[in-house]
Amino acid sequence: MKTNYLAIDIGGTNIKYAILNKSGNIISKGKIPTSCDDSQTFLDLLFNIIEPRINQIRGIAISVPGKVDTKTGTVYYGGALPFLDGLKIREILEKRYKVITSLENDGKAAALAELWLGNLKGIENGLALVLGTGVGGGIIIN
Repeated sequence: MKTNYLAIDIGGTNIKYAILNKSGNIISKGKIPTSCDDSQTFLDLLFNIIEPRINQIRGIAISVPGKVDTKTGTVYYGGALPFLDGLKIREILEKRYKVITSLENDGKAAALAELWLGNLKGIENGLALVLGTGVGGGIIIN
């Protein structure tokens, strides 16, 4: 039974990815440049990351700039990657690979990760500030 997950962080400069176990331990990782300016080229980059790893994973988690409808897995605006606007990433990946896929805004994903295993663990109210090609943030309020 597959027990690992593929986490993908989509940034304006690089797409970083890792295979994680259910405890959040990194098994393998890598990165590629986000060298594209249209949605199809972008999807091809994702496919090239996912396909060699699909037999190792039971799900995909993606953090992405912009506003994210987490119920549908649709990106709006896209921050430094405006071609992401309206892209239904979750639907595309679930249809192609038949694995559960979730999307979250990159700032919020960083805050949730810090709450789970990082510097916000045990903190009632906190903030994760993401500095990269753009600036993002996620707030945790209990």
